[in-house]
Amino acid sequence: MNKIFKIVLTNLIFLFAFGLLVEISLRTYLSLKHLKNPNINYWYKTWYRFHDPSYVEFDDKLNYSPKTIHIKNTDRPRWKKNSNITINKEKFRANDNDLTLKNNIKILTVGDSFTFGDQVSNNETWSSCLEKNTKIHVDNAGVSGYGTSQAVRRAKIESQKRSYDYLIWSIIFLDFNRDVIYKNLIIEDDNLKFNNFIKDNSSIVHSEEFLKDKMIYDYLREYSFAFYLFHREIVKKITNKFDRKFVIKPLYNTKDTKDIEITPTEHVDFLINNFKSINISKKFILLQYTDESNNTQDVIKKKNNKEVKKYKDILLEKAKNNNIIVLDSIELFSNMTDFEKRTLWLDHHTPKGNLLVCKFLLNSIKFN
Repeated sequence: MNKIFKIVLTNLIFLFAFGLLVEISLRTYLSLKHLKNPNINYWYKTWYRFHDPSYVEFDDKLNYSPKTIHIKNTDRPRWKKNSNITINKEKFRANDNDLTLKNNIKILTVGDSFTFGDQVSNNETWSSCLEKNTKIHVDNAGVSGYGTSQAVRRAKIESQKRSYDYLIWSIIFLDFNRDVIYKNLIIEDDNLKFNNFIKDNSSIVHSEEFLKDKMIYDYLREYSFAFYLFHREIVKKITNKFDRKFVIKPLYNTKDTKDIEITPTEHVDFLINNFKSINISKKFILLQYTDESNNTQDVIKKKNNKEVKKYKDILLEKAKNNNIIVLDSIELFSNMTDFEKRTLWLDHHTPKGNLLVCKFLLNSIKFN
């Protein structure tokens, strides 16, 4: 019995040592491979979490909207370490600026995760920077995953609740496609309209239920890049290949589940008309972009460029015809080296990237 125990113990020790060697070697290789990317760190947890606490809740007009929370030192994959995520009682991302603001002047910012400030702390978003430098109150109404229509609709909703002097609508060109995929828009009586949503409690799994099902394999994926990459590159691809019923769905059910077909011109027309109708005197459209460095894979670059070409010229023309100022941030990157570009993104803008966008807005808009 002692002999068998020793053999088993020896094999376990050998297996553990071999696994540790593989993990250290893999992390070293990945670190050297991405040495030119200053935002990547392979000596922490992997980019998998079994469950990320949600900071959104059901909304019958927007599908989902932020809920009041305060997450301190968040442990989210690829986020800046020890970032804080605070959403105040008005459902806006907190700016965490301790300063005296100008009375009776307000700025509303809307958009997707690039506006909300994914992967950075409250005081590192471009909205926070804008408030800090103008001393004007800024409400950050950006929400991760929003399509263009959700951003415009939220601007309409918030502008009816309180008075604003400035409105900045931030667009990532991939946001247009979200409107179609997630059925944010419907055609009713031959007219394009905002869709409404129905809450389906049966599809919601609570945090406690997630944690009950967490297995050893999930812990390994969270702490080992070997297991994380094995699952991402092999297991997930095999699963997706056989799961032919896989369909991208909205977070909550829609009242109209029919797919719609709209041209880019119809899409942009609808959005510009609704944006123009918002009762805020000074309105601006900010064009933002995903990673412009060579760090982005060619296939992803082609996909992003396809969306830009599909919508940009139409958007610029429609905005011009309606006297809406468009601020195009692409000019910020034209003279940068690739290394300089890499410091600005890690999926979303880094604190440095948000600071650059903030300075661009300060130079482009005259804030009273």
